[in-house]
Order: sequence, then C-alpha cells, then structure tokens
Amino acid sequence: MLVVTYHLDDAERTRARRLVIRAPSITVGRDSGCTVAVGDDAEVAAVHLQITVQPAGYLVTPLAPALVNGAPLAGATTCMPNDTIQIGRTIVKLRPDPVVTIGTPPDPGIPTFNPVSPMAYHGPPANPPFPVMPTNPPLLAEPPLPPEVVNPPRIWRKELSRDPDEQRFLTALRVKPADPDQRMVYADWLEQRGRLVHAQVVRGDESADRDDVVAESDPQWRAVASCRPIADCTDAKCPRQWHALVAVAHDERVRRCTVCSRRIRYCLHVLDPRGAETRGEGFVLDSSLTTYPGRDTLDTLDEPPPRR
Repeated sequence: MLVVTYHLDDAERTRARRLVIRAPSITVGRDSGCTVAVGDDAEVAAVHLQITVQPAGYLVTPLAPALVNGAPLAGATTCMPNDTIQIGRTIVKLRPDPVVTIGTPPDPGIPTFNPVSPMAYHGPPANPPFPVMPTNPPLLAEPPLPPEVVNPPRIWRKELSRDPDEQRFLTALRVKPADPDQRMVYADWLEQRGRLVHAQVVRGDESADRDDVVAESDPQWRAVASCRPIADCTDAKCPRQWHALVAVAHDERVRRCTVCSRRIRYCLHVLDPRGAETRGEGFVLDSSLTTYPGRDTLDTLDEPPPRR
C-alpha cells in the first residue's frame, strides 16, 4: 500500500511523506518502532493506529483517539482510499500500491525507513496490543522518466484557433498573458458566444467547476489562457499565477517569474512535474491534473485539509 502523511498546517503538502509498504499489516505512531513513524507531532501516541489491508479497503484499528473524515473513530473500521484519517495534528491517507514499473529497491543494508525520527528503536514494548512486524519492508525507487519528459520539445503553434477572431485574441494573450484589458475583452467575447466556462478560465474565476473546465475546454487552449496557480512557490513576493508570468519566446508552455527569475512550466502530462524539478523549473498543474504525480500518483493534493 501507499501511505501518505502530512501535518494539518502544511497546506501546500511541501513536507508530505510517502512510503510504499509491501506488508499485510502496519502500525502508525510516534515511536520509531512503528512501520510509519510520525516523529514530528507531539499529539500522536507512541502507537496510534494499526492498519490491515483488506480486499475491499483497509481495516483501521485506533489505539488512541482518531478521526475519519472528521468523525471520531470508535473502533476497528474499514476505510477506503479516499478517506482522510487524522491522528493528532497529522493526516494519514492510504492508497493502493502504485501500478508502475519500479526500479531496483534500495540496498537493505542502508537504513531507509523512518527517516524522520531520530529516536533509536529498543525493541517492541512488553505485551504489545498489536502484532509486531519483525522487519521493515524496503522503500521502492521511482521509475526513470521518459526522454521526452526529461528534455521536452518547445511548443509554439502557429494556429491556436480556427476562428480568426479568437486566433488574434490568443496570439496576443500568449505574448502578453498579464494584460488585464486583453483578458477582459476576450472573456466578454467568449460569453457572447455562450462559452461561459472558457470565460471563467480566462478571468481566473475560482468558482469555475474543475470537471466542467476539463470537459469543455482543450488542455492546449488552457496552456495559453489559464490563470492556474504555481504549485510549488513559497516566495511571498511571487505573483503565484500562470497568467501573471512573463512569456518566453518560442515556447508557449514555459514562462518566467520576474521575482525569482525561475522558468515555470505548464504541465499537461502526469510526469511533467518531475521533469520540471529535474531541470530546476517551477510548475503549474493543468486543471486535468489533480495530483502531484512525481510524488504520489493517487493522492489528491489539491483538496483542503480537514479542520479540527
């Protein structure tokens, strides 16, 4: 299974930890002897959860107070992959084992498990209330990136729309994406033609339904017209939005941030964020990409963390 943990205060999931574990049963807690050690949350018990893989989900047994989707977990409960489990100030999510071609597992002689906890493990407690796992399964290496993701080609299309009027709008918007007047005129033009979802995208309307955006607009069009946020930006002075960046000549899917001078890539493919990281680029996730697949292809990173 894939176990994802992150702190409630980590809204951007920048410190999220992801472990692929090949075992039928695991434990989660602050003690370093747990399969998944959460050493940075004082509200987590030494052994907080026991989790067993089932054919139809995961049997979660709380050994200390826990919540599932905001409701108290009274006893052993079957949870599904889309459920949110909270222990202390830590969120735990469970996912099926990623179906990918994996690389060579790490050398078992190198300690790769429980990298966060500095505590030494002194053996299982006396009379443990849960089965103690004799060994820690190895972490798995990520698969190598395809060449077209490592070195993507430049994209600069001559035809952005078959409609000559829209072609002029998009050509101007691609060169000067931050021009508010141009965006307003184009959005009004779209609304007059009944393309309300397209107009919402051009205006950066955050109320636009993501499913409608994906269903009714083309990803190549969104790469030019979108106002999507930058996924990995931590600079308070950064505009943090795709449309506020400066166009890069001869590559419509790359723009430049004037604050940090980084190149920012508009990602349309599930592996694009990992490729951007290898080149030191920032990235923007298209509306069709609801995860940061370079770290976890099944974890929905864009959903807000539950509040206590």
